[in-house]
Amino acid sequence: IKSLGSTLSACGDVNRNVTAPPAPYRNKPEYEYARQYAMYIADLLRPQTSSYADIWVDGEKYASLTAEDPMVTAVRNEDKGTGTNVDDPVEPLYGKTYLPRKFKVAVTVPGDNSVDIYTNDVGLVTITNAKGELEGFNV
Repeated sequence: IKSLGSTLSACGDVNRNVTAPPAPYRNKPEYEYARQYAMYIADLLRPQTSSYADIWVDGEKYASLTAEDPMVTAVRNEDKGTGTNVDDPVEPLYGKTYLPRKFKVAVTVPGDNSVDIYTNDVGLVTITNAKGELEGFNV
């Protein structure tokens, strides 16, 4: 995910990817929110098993997926029985059934459809006030 991509698997019933507008606007807060929340969603929907990104060499683990965003870790640590943090090997969010095949999410800003929001399973559009502060999302 730190390589600016969120796809972990090409098949399987997991979140396929989370997209946000690629425009590098730094002076438009709605674009920053779209990118930030796309990364949060990607982290939250990522299977907790690290086997998608483990690299093994000669029977020894060489590297693993980098840590998720600290905000996402905090949310997982505050789990109050909602199924986002468990110790057993069954995926806490996906359980035994996972998601509909190739589940996709997009986060964008009003007027920018570079993510083709209607082709995703879930689409979020940032809503900001006149000061540029995030007020929520249109789903």
